[in-house]
Amino acid sequence: MALGRGLSELLGEVETAYENSTTTSTDGVTELNVNHITALEDIVHGRLQPDLTFLLDASVEVGRARAAKRSAADRIEAESLRFFNRVREMFLQRARKYERFCVIDAQQPLPEVQGDVIKQLEHHFKKISNS
Repeated sequence: MALGRGLSELLGEVETAYENSTTTSTDGVTELNVNHITALEDIVHGRLQPDLTFLLDASVEVGRARAAKRSAADRIEAESLRFFNRVREMFLQRARKYERFCVIDAQQPLPEVQGDVIKQLEHHFKKISNS
């Protein structure tokens, strides 16, 4: 987790979050070979990975309804349900593949989502402090 670490490590974790999103979206949209993306990740940052990655998961329908309340759909938000279902499944596949992922049910009201994130952070910090 970024708390208590230097700026470069924090930026590395933000970049990894971007890579998770970019990899997932790219794979979901164009069906690129995941092995090529993984090979590129290895070249760019080797074995450097964040300790913990949160995936705030909600159904496509819930996500689209929330986005519609916020503003008019942009280019990505205007994509098809098929697109979003594929992207969501790719995120869930990554979460199943990597132990660092913590999937949070984001269909809950915001206070419950926040509570789940805090619980997972507390669990994670307790685990690493006992190591």
